[in-house]
Amino acid sequence: MNVLALVMFFSFVIYLGSGIYVIILDRKSALNRAFFALNMSFAVWAFALTFFITAPNKESSLFWDIIASFGYYSFSSFVLHFFLLYTGKTRFLKKWWSYIIIYLPVFILIANKLTVNSSVNDYIMGSFGWKMVRSTGSIWLQASLIRYLLFSIIGFSLCYFKWQKAHSIRERKQAKIIFISGMLSLIVGTISYFMNILFEIDFPDMTIISMLIWIMGVMYGIQKYKLLTLTPTVAADNILHTIIDAVILINPIGKILHTNIETGRLLGYEEDELTDTELDRLFPEGNSNKSQHILDLLKKGPVRNLESDFITKNNQQIPIMISASECRDHEGETIGYVIVSKDVTKLRDMENRLKHLAHHDALTNLPNRLLLKDRLRQAIARAKRDQTFIALVLLDLDQFKNVNDVLGHSIGDLLLIEIAKRLTESIRQSDTAVRLGGDEFVLLIEDLKSPEDYETVVKKVLERIIAPCVIDTHRLKITASMGISIYPTDGSDMENLMKNADLAMYFAKNHGSNRYQLFSTSMSLSTINADHLIDNLDKALENNELILLYQPIIDLTVGNIIGTEALIRWNHPEYGIITPSKFMKAAEESGSIVPIGEWVLWTAFRQAKKWQDAGYSPAHVSVNLSLRQFQQKNLVEVILDVLNGTGLSPESILMEITESTVLNDIEYSIDVIQRLYKHQVRFVIDDFGAGYSSLLYFRKLPIYAIKLDRFFTSSIADDPESAAIVSAIVAMAHNMNLKVIAEGIEDDRQLESLRSLDQHFFGSPVCDGVQGYLFSKPVSVDMIEKLLKNQKREN
Repeated sequence: MNVLALVMFFSFVIYLGSGIYVIILDRKSALNRAFFALNMSFAVWAFALTFFITAPNKESSLFWDIIASFGYYSFSSFVLHFFLLYTGKTRFLKKWWSYIIIYLPVFILIANKLTVNSSVNDYIMGSFGWKMVRSTGSIWLQASLIRYLLFSIIGFSLCYFKWQKAHSIRERKQAKIIFISGMLSLIVGTISYFMNILFEIDFPDMTIISMLIWIMGVMYGIQKYKLLTLTPTVAADNILHTIIDAVILINPIGKILHTNIETGRLLGYEEDELTDTELDRLFPEGNSNKSQHILDLLKKGPVRNLESDFITKNNQQIPIMISASECRDHEGETIGYVIVSKDVTKLRDMENRLKHLAHHDALTNLPNRLLLKDRLRQAIARAKRDQTFIALVLLDLDQFKNVNDVLGHSIGDLLLIEIAKRLTESIRQSDTAVRLGGDEFVLLIEDLKSPEDYETVVKKVLERIIAPCVIDTHRLKITASMGISIYPTDGSDMENLMKNADLAMYFAKNHGSNRYQLFSTSMSLSTINADHLIDNLDKALENNELILLYQPIIDLTVGNIIGTEALIRWNHPEYGIITPSKFMKAAEESGSIVPIGEWVLWTAFRQAKKWQDAGYSPAHVSVNLSLRQFQQKNLVEVILDVLNGTGLSPESILMEITESTVLNDIEYSIDVIQRLYKHQVRFVIDDFGAGYSSLLYFRKLPIYAIKLDRFFTSSIADDPESAAIVSAIVAMAHNMNLKVIAEGIEDDRQLESLRSLDQHFFGSPVCDGVQGYLFSKPVSVDMIEKLLKNQKREN
C-alpha cells in the first residue's frame, strides 16, 4: 500500500468536507462560495494525485496529471479571489475585466497542458510512486510560477493589512490566523515545489499537503471566531462597528465595557483604550457629574436627545446628542446601559449660523436692525446707570444709486462691504456699526461724557468714507450724509432716536453732501423731502392716514362765517401731521394725486351735505384742484358723480384752481369750467396775482371769485404799492361781478388796511371775504360745527 497515496486521499477528504461545510454555513455569501471553490480545487488536485502516484503506467499517470492540473493551476486564482472578498476589496471585482485577469491564465495553462504539455519533460517512477520531470527552461512553467507567487503575495499582503487595521479584536484574530497559517503553508509548499524542480532528489511534492495547514487555520477561525459564519452575535458586532454614531456599553455603575469604532474615531482613542475606564473621563472638567445625571435619568426610563459635550483625548470639546437605554438579562435584571452619542457639531454650527443671520446683515456681516434694538436697549440701561450719553448716527451714502445704475449691483455690493469694513475700523470696540438695508447704516456710539463727544468719531468716519477705493478696477470716491440724535436729549427709546436721527440726516443731505447734522427740534418736518415720503404715500389712503381740516372764510362787513376751505393733512404714523407742501409735489409726480383728489372730493362733499342738512346755509365749502386733477379727461364726470352720490347741492361748493392751472391750457380750461358751470358748479381762481395774468384773461370764463395771493395781503400794511394793487384788483373784480377773498390775514394791521382801502375805481374796495390765522387756523370738523352752531344761534 502506498502511504503517500493514502495521505493524498485523506487530504482530498478534508478538502472536500471543508468545502461542503463552508457552503452549508451560508451558500449565498460570495466569500463562502470563493472558499468552497478553493477547497474544490485542492480536492481535485489531491484526488488526482492519489491515482497519479499509483498509476500502473506512464500513460495513466499523464492522464491523472492532466486532471490534477485543473486543481493546481486554478487554486492561486481562487486564493486571490478569496482574499479580495475577505479584505473588502470588492470594488476591483465589480469590473468585468477583473475576472479575465484572475481566471484567463487558468484556461491558457490548462489548454497548454491538454495539448503540448510543454512544462513537463517526462514522467518517471520514484520511491513514492510516479513523479514529473519538469522542463525548467519552459516559459510555460516560469509563467505559472510567477503567477502563483504574484497572486499569493498580493493575497497575503491584503490579509496582513487587514490584520493590522481591523476594527474589532475578533476580526484581527481572524486575520492573524489566516495570515500565519497561510504563510506557513505557502513557505512549506514553495520549498517542497522548488526542491523537486531544482534538485534531482527522490522526494515527493508536498505542496498540496502543506495547504492543509491553511485550511485547518481557516476552519479553526470558523469555530473560534465565527469566520464565514453569520450569527446574531456576529451580526450585532458588525452592526455595532458599522453604525455611524458613537456607541458605548457601560455597566450599572458607569464603567465602560465596550466601545465601537466611531467612538474611538470621534474621541481619538484606540478601541480598547476606554475599556474598564469610568464614563466620567469623557465629560469636560466641571461637568463630571454628567454621567451620574445620565445614570439617574436611565433609572427612570430611556434617555432621548440629551444635549451634552464630550472631551476628546486631545482635550477638545465636542457637542453631542445622547440617547441611552438599559440592557436586561433573561431574568429582567439590569446588567448595563447602551449609550448612543451623535456628534452635533455641524448642527450646532448651523444653529449658530442661523442665529447669526437672524441678527446680522447677510452681505456685510454687520449687525442688523434687530440686533441694534437689543444693543441700544442695553446701552440705554448702562447710560442710565453711569449717567452718560449715547449718540445714534444714521448714515446714508450720497448718490449710491448711481453706482448701481452705472456699474451694476455687484460693484454696489462690493462697495457696501468696503464701507462696512471702514465703519468698523473707525469706531471703538465698544461701539456698534449696523446696516439697516440698502445704503443706510447706523453707528451706536456709547459712553459719551458729554453730548458733543460724538464729533470725534463722526469726523473720523467721514474721513475714512471719502477716501478713494478701488472696487474691481473701478476707482470710486463716495460721500455720506449723517444725522445724529443724542440719548437722552433727543429721545429715550429707539423709535424716537431713529426718527430724529433720520430727520437730521435728511437735513444734512438737503444742505449738501458729505456732512453731518445734529438733530434739533427746529428741524421738525422741514427736513422731509418727497423722496423720503413717496414710498409711504401710496399706503396713506389705505391706512386712513389722510384727514381734512377746515379754515373759516369770514364776511368782512358783518363778521359771519360765509364758507370754509377744505385743507388736506397727512397724519403720518411716524412724523405726525404733515402739511400739503411736504407731500403734494410727490403726489403729483407719482400720480397718487388722482385717488387722493377723489378722496378729498367725496369727504368734503359729504361734510358739506351734513352742514347743508343741518341748516348752516349759505356757508359753502371750497375744495382745491391740483393741475394734474384738473387735466383729468373725466374731471367733469367725476365731480358730477360725487355730487350725485352725496346728494349735495352744487351751490354749496366752490372749486379752487390756481391761475397757472387755468393758463396752462386756456382752451381746455374754458371747456371744463363752462361745462361744470352749466351744472351750477362755481370756480374760484386761487393765488391770483402770483403770475403775470390779468383779469382780462378771465372774461371768457364763468368765474365766481378770485383769491388774492398772500404776497399782497402780507405786505399791505407796510407797502403802499401793494395796497394800491389790492385796491385796484378788488375794484376791477367787483366791476366784473366777481367776488374777492383775501387769504393770509395774520394780524389786525392787515385787516385794518383792507378796510381802509381808498376807492379809486368804480365799485367797493372792500373784500367780500377774508381768511387767515387772525380768525382761525385750519381746524377739525367738530370745531367748525361749534362755530356754525353759535353763529346760527346768534342769528
